[in-house]
Amino acid sequence: MQLVVAQIAGAHGLKGHVTLMLRTDSPEQRFRPGVILDTDSEELPELTISDVRGAGRSWQIAFEEIPDRTAAEALKGVTLMIETDEWQDEEDSWYDSDLEGLEARHVDGTVLGVVKDVEHGPAQDLLVIRTESGDVRVPFVTQLVPEVRADAVVIDPPGGLFDGEADIAN
Repeated sequence: MQLVVAQIAGAHGLKGHVTLMLRTDSPEQRFRPGVILDTDSEELPELTISDVRGAGRSWQIAFEEIPDRTAAEALKGVTLMIETDEWQDEEDSWYDSDLEGLEARHVDGTVLGVVKDVEHGPAQDLLVIRTESGDVRVPFVTQLVPEVRADAVVIDPPGGLFDGEADIAN
């Protein structure tokens, strides 16, 4: 199974380092010299880590295949992945791929749409729900998404978030 561990945010410095938007809780384990990461880039399907500078949520890495800043700039937006057999045993942990394609249902059972994507933000993740009238972004927090099942995510949205709902704020 492919596990997304980061997305490249941009170039850092002159020697080919890139900054990362982390998608892993264990960067110390994932980013070490010699580790080979899969990418979503057709030109560079694999990258080998040559140098790591990291602390907290701020990580910069260099790759053997990337000699300078110009080459590093071309990597902006590339997704980095590893092949893993790990499974999250935590009750409230899901891979993006587990959620994408699930029906989004209102707590009353009404189908609202389909989970199109998961956007990762600095404060919280957002479920992008494709509806008949366009995409709706729902903060992926327990108050608004009280249940995730194998066949659907259950959403308890505030009034007016989805078309056709009356605004219940008085």
